[in-house]
Amino acid sequence: MADERQVVRSVIFQYVRGRLETPSTAITQYVELVSAAIEQAASVAPEEERFDVMREPANRIDRSNKELAEALVEIGNFDDDESDEEIQAQDTALTKEKIRGLLNVVRGSADLIKRSALKVSGGGKIAPAAELIVNEADRALEVIGILTDPGRFLDLEWTIRQDLDLAAPDRNERIDLGRVLVIDSDPTMRDLTCKIVEGFGCDPHPVASGEEGITMLRRTTWNLVLLDLVLDDMTGFKVLEFLSDRGDDTPVIVVTSVQQHELLGASIRMGARDFLQKPPSRTLLKARIGSLFQRKQVKDRTQDLVHSILPRDIATRWMGMASGGLIADRYDHAAILFSDLCGFTQMSAKLQPKRLVLILNEVFDLIDKLIADHGVEKIKTIGDAYMIASGLPNSAPDARAAVAPLAELALRLPDEIEKARRRLRMPKDGLRIRIGIHVGPAVAGVIGDRTIAYDVWGDTVNVASRMESHGEPGRVHVSEAVKQAVAGDYVFEDREPMEIKGLGLMRTHFLTHKR
Repeated sequence: MADERQVVRSVIFQYVRGRLETPSTAITQYVELVSAAIEQAASVAPEEERFDVMREPANRIDRSNKELAEALVEIGNFDDDESDEEIQAQDTALTKEKIRGLLNVVRGSADLIKRSALKVSGGGKIAPAAELIVNEADRALEVIGILTDPGRFLDLEWTIRQDLDLAAPDRNERIDLGRVLVIDSDPTMRDLTCKIVEGFGCDPHPVASGEEGITMLRRTTWNLVLLDLVLDDMTGFKVLEFLSDRGDDTPVIVVTSVQQHELLGASIRMGARDFLQKPPSRTLLKARIGSLFQRKQVKDRTQDLVHSILPRDIATRWMGMASGGLIADRYDHAAILFSDLCGFTQMSAKLQPKRLVLILNEVFDLIDKLIADHGVEKIKTIGDAYMIASGLPNSAPDARAAVAPLAELALRLPDEIEKARRRLRMPKDGLRIRIGIHVGPAVAGVIGDRTIAYDVWGDTVNVASRMESHGEPGRVHVSEAVKQAVAGDYVFEDREPMEIKGLGLMRTHFLTHKR
């Protein structure tokens, strides 16, 4: 393998060659314009001898430019095993002097045409076209100066070498992407691809036909598919269509000998993430797989984040929707629980910030675990207060089904919070929970664009909030609707009808224990 300096020199030669090919192509077009303009002007004034003087320089430009195109191929065109830098330097010097000479011929000839055209009637279109050739030749001479001027060459070499250090490949071959399905009817290429992929720490599974590939995709989950476009029994497009129809977003890299851009473009439109030509370059294949692996990690982290913000079913719907999609659902039986840590706000003013956050973190972790154990949904926290719901996003058949899991949770919370208070060695009045529950119709949905949130709206939410604020520390205060929903399963302590802020006189109850 070439050393770093050889790689850098090769990059410079390719850069110079590419920069020279553009003016060479332009000169080809411009010399045609010059020749056409000469003939048009000569047809008007055939007796003018200066047109004959201009034809030969135009032909000379055409011949020299064709030689230039051939010479460009020789820039830095050394055998991989040719390590004699002195020979390489001599070959480079000969090539660049040849190119310089050809460009000078082109420029001189174009300048001669330009000066001659200015002296004849009808030369008004010839001179500008010749001037374009002069400009392109000057541009090309400036580029070839990179190879001529040691200072410019070394500056460019240093810049590329520094940037190559930034883009240095990871020497660790392992990617550990997991199971990779290789679909290829060519046994040699199939085995070669599997060997390469196996070297990256992946687990390749080869199949020889599209039908086998589709069968394997039906049976199990894959982390990646390497797919040829032309198989013995079908095209790779059929496999891509199968994945699309079933909503399978398994990443696919097309590895094929097909070179038609239309077909490769079609494979991308049908869902392929990337493509490589056969035989696959080990370096490029690793880069492609590594890139997909990194994107998968980002996607997984994004999904985890969304699932931490939204209920799982809502998160799945939201991520599957096009931009601007709306999630808004009405529920006939939504049970809402509000809780608040009584006395904590006053006590927090006396705590060090780290101590405050550590206490809240432990309490919130405890409540989150209890929420998960009871299969209900955390809607949001507001300071040290919680809003929890049941009966959504999966609808409950009746009020009893919605209230029951929240009632069980509510009865456990005071005892668990008390245990946490003792562990944290907090004063008795410093960490007590007050809880309120109500059940009824509500609307829930996702709001926000940049900052998303799942929330619930309606009178049911307002009543539940009032149940909490009019309750007592360490007790579960509920509405008449909650008692009616689960009266056969739980025991309640009736309260005297009381004036509830914003709601008027209401009968309410304390939930005490399960029957």
